[in-house]
Amino acid sequence: MSLIKMYCWVDLETPGLDFNKDPIIEVGFGLSDGGFKPVVREEAHLDEPLFEGSVVKPTPYILTRLEAAATAVQQMHEGSGLLEALQRADAGTGFGATIGDIEDGILRKLTRAEQYLRDEGRVSTGDKVLWKLAGSNVGFDRRMLEVGMPRLIERLTYNNYDVSTLREHYKDVVGIPHPYESDGYTHRAQDDIQDHYREARYYRDLSRHDMEPA
Repeated sequence: MSLIKMYCWVDLETPGLDFNKDPIIEVGFGLSDGGFKPVVREEAHLDEPLFEGSVVKPTPYILTRLEAAATAVQQMHEGSGLLEALQRADAGTGFGATIGDIEDGILRKLTRAEQYLRDEGRVSTGDKVLWKLAGSNVGFDRRMLEVGMPRLIERLTYNNYDVSTLREHYKDVVGIPHPYESDGYTHRAQDDIQDHYREARYYRDLSRHDMEPA
């Protein structure tokens, strides 16, 4: 039996940093294999995965935590358009989803991806697919998911793929400034997780270039 490692890319938006009090208010999500290629049938023709963003329908508790958030956080979410999106979701427009529904959707996509990989022969019978949580500053996201999406955490392996570690490596160990030219974080989960994914690909390509013989 072989262990096949895949990446479950996740970025979260929250009203604060308290794992036990601050709820998830937006989720960005996508899947890739260890070579950063799509692993969903509908994305097979693409060079990179499609990333999804889901706004959480605000409960009274979510609204209370947003009102209690630091001014800078409120301004950030207002400037990004997330507060407006939450207001739309709260207005009964059919926009947004419960955190449980978003978690169900991610779990279904993981299952479909595994079946597609087996159908295509990329995963053999008896092999076990291990989904790594991937993103930037993943330790924070994992703690939030342990509270907000525990069934997803059960589906993931314990180790992470953290782009922020690669970023710090080049800054502190290699001794060069952060070389990846980001489009800039929008503080919207879908945009930011796509940017983290592209940053990871950049470091992969940079490492391959560094290892090429002179």
